[in-house]
Amino acid sequence: MARTVLVTGASSGIGRAIALHLTEAGYRVYGTSRHPNPQHNEPFTLLPLDVTQAESVAACVAMIDQIDVLINNAGITMICPVEQASLEDTYRLFETNVFGVLRMIHAVLPQMRARRSGQILNISSLLTAVGMPMLGLYAASKQALEGMTDALYAELAPFNIQISSLQCGAFQTNIQNTMLGPSRPLDGAYQAYHDVFFASAGQVARLGPPEQVAKRVQRILESPRPKLRYRIGMDAHFLYYITRLISRERFLGLVNRRLTNS
Repeated sequence: MARTVLVTGASSGIGRAIALHLTEAGYRVYGTSRHPNPQHNEPFTLLPLDVTQAESVAACVAMIDQIDVLINNAGITMICPVEQASLEDTYRLFETNVFGVLRMIHAVLPQMRARRSGQILNISSLLTAVGMPMLGLYAASKQALEGMTDALYAELAPFNIQISSLQCGAFQTNIQNTMLGPSRPLDGAYQAYHDVFFASAGQVARLGPPEQVAKRVQRILESPRPKLRYRIGMDAHFLYYITRLISRERFLGLVNRRLTNS
């Protein structure tokens, strides 16, 4: 019997690619979206879900008789210097990227523990290797997710429940649609950081397709002994290894000179 998979944030990007690929591979897939399109005609079921609302999480999980695999993909990005990030936006970032994942885990774990089986994949980021200028708070939210995943790996082992973190690099997605930014005009060197980041927005076509992540997810689900942590994408591997070859101070100094042309 095919395993049942719940993929949060599956209306586009990596989440949609995962849901489509797993459906084609024979899994029974449910995806979620905050605002499902009534004209949705994908081969998987798309359910309404806002991970920031406990009632929405409970209602979504209740619609599925059994969840064998939870893929926590729903998330938002913030591109903003730490100093000029509003607390309101920062709360929203952590509410989705950290507490949203926690709500989903709280909702599915009781049934997984009762069956003594289940699997959870948390979609994380290459920025868990090191926080970068303009992406510090986003990196912090993903680093919090890593710590949670580490603890759960040990806590869930006695119940035969597997959990993994997927540290993804940059892929072709419409992540700009869920992007938070500075709450007021930038000044000083911050504007240079901002300009460099958005000047590179036109290079998205050069990034890998999200189907690369989807194929890796299938291999993880079918692995007899899934690892705790996976890095997906050349940039994710590069950032991980370069920050082990040289100090973070030196690496961040090189990044700073690149962004400010100084």
